[in-house]
Amino acid sequence: MRKVVTTWILGAALLFLSPSWTGSNQDAGGVDRGWVGEFTSIVIEHEGEHDIPNISYYDRSRGDLRFARRMLSGWRIQVVDRGGEEGNVGLYTSLAMDCEGSPHISYYDASHGALKFASFDWHEGWSTQF
Repeated sequence: MRKVVTTWILGAALLFLSPSWTGSNQDAGGVDRGWVGEFTSIVIEHEGEHDIPNISYYDRSRGDLRFARRMLSGWRIQVVDRGGEEGNVGLYTSLAMDCEGSPHISYYDASHGALKFASFDWHEGWSTQF
């Protein structure tokens, strides 16, 4: 069965559309609110009968890089790198998942004019490096 996954910005919200957990209906829902959703990258993990979407994206309203993962109970959203008051990080994201299910994101930090890399460790949390 072919599955179609779509992310888009509608007004000021990041939305996600994919086949539902059973594959018979469409499941559309808001992921995050605010001026969010630019520079998205998505990876779908397959866990048993479930497709688990993972999305990295830029939060323009706060200047942050964010990561969202769809859990059975809803979306879990994390700030990966904070832009701060004058900062601007998280542009041009590229997301990959390793064999342990940990996300890794490359992205542009406009505040420092640098390409950065963030990775998630289940014990340590997020770490970033230039």
